[in-house]
Amino acid sequence: MRSGPILSLLFLLFPLSILQAQTNDHLLWTTYKIQQQINRQYSWAIAPMLRFQDNWTSYQNASLDLSLKRRITKTWSLQLLSRTWFIPTQTNRQFLWLDLAYAPSIQQVKVSTRIRWHQAFNLKERLDPDYVRWKMGVEYQLPGRIHPFLYLELWLRLNQLNQFQRLRIEPGLKYRINSQLQIHFVLRREQTLNLQRLRKDNIYLLTLSYRLATNRQRQ
Repeated sequence: MRSGPILSLLFLLFPLSILQAQTNDHLLWTTYKIQQQINRQYSWAIAPMLRFQDNWTSYQNASLDLSLKRRITKTWSLQLLSRTWFIPTQTNRQFLWLDLAYAPSIQQVKVSTRIRWHQAFNLKERLDPDYVRWKMGVEYQLPGRIHPFLYLELWLRLNQLNQFQRLRIEPGLKYRINSQLQIHFVLRREQTLNLQRLRKDNIYLLTLSYRLATNRQRQ
């Protein structure tokens, strides 16, 4: 029995169940990501992001990501990522994330898991919590340009609390336009846990990713 049609159907039906669930808000996050391979081990990326809230009707905030990634083996990698969050009429937010990722491929299925140390910096009156985030998922590598995927991420609050406070479920698609340009669409279902005020939000992520040519490719 071929698994391709079954997996494709699951990736299609799962987002529909998310859309029908109870939701506090629908948000839109748009990103333009530029990345480049430095050599066989290292790559860098820059990614500005704009966010909209109230069912996409009003601007919320913006951020800028800067990252450096090191490939350890074919399946293991490390990444250091800095995010500066620009909040209108409020103090900005600053984060530093360290990722350890493992992503083996089994035939047409890529299975991945990532541990993220989420360090928040306290700026003036802005006090943000710290987390350890565990993300795992599968990507179905179909022949052609479209790759569906499904991820789940749990956030463990530190700061002497040691409790899970956020859960994300993320079905999505990658569409490869050419060897340098991709579009990613994700429907993120996010809900808070173990808090006084619980929220359930749908976050739509649209990312245009462009890979710059390396010096060797230019030659």
